[in-house]
Amino acid sequence: MCLNLIDDDIKVHLSIETANALQNLVKFKINKRVTTVYLGVLDLLESMNLPQSILTLNNPSIDYILSKFLIDSKSVGLDPISFIYQDYKNIDEFTLWCKKVKNMGYNSKACISPTQVNIINTIFSANDNEIEKAKEIIKVFERNLKKGISGFTHDKYGFIDEPIYKDAKLVLSSKNKN
Repeated sequence: MCLNLIDDDIKVHLSIETANALQNLVKFKINKRVTTVYLGVLDLLESMNLPQSILTLNNPSIDYILSKFLIDSKSVGLDPISFIYQDYKNIDEFTLWCKKVKNMGYNSKACISPTQVNIINTIFSANDNEIEKAKEIIKVFERNLKKGISGFTHDKYGFIDEPIYKDAKLVLSSKNKN
């Protein structure tokens, strides 16, 4: 196995670039060191005999590919990274792609230029309001849980229970990754 050829403390990232790889994505979590998968969308499209011209913001086939990649990756504990946007000078469309994939549930996007890095960091970082909300939810949930209460209403944030609490922890953990 190729994992035997590298140091045990090295994490392995895979690039998913073919139809076969996309279909078998859930099988790639073969070891705890395999942590991350990148979507090589242009090669993937070519492997399916689809033109690159369909790579547009509102194409349902692209939405399906992005959704499948995200859900299959997350379902087996892999961190999915959205595809590299090749037209690195088209900052406006790149920004729209970043917002789209973040809204879908991605935590990050691959890039090829320093300008793209700054946009990614801005879009994928939690803002001050999200952080403040998460901290408050965690504080009040933990305080109520000590009293044996795991579901309650909050004046500002509505109903809070364990899934809301876990999401708040997720917001803070993603803040610490960026």
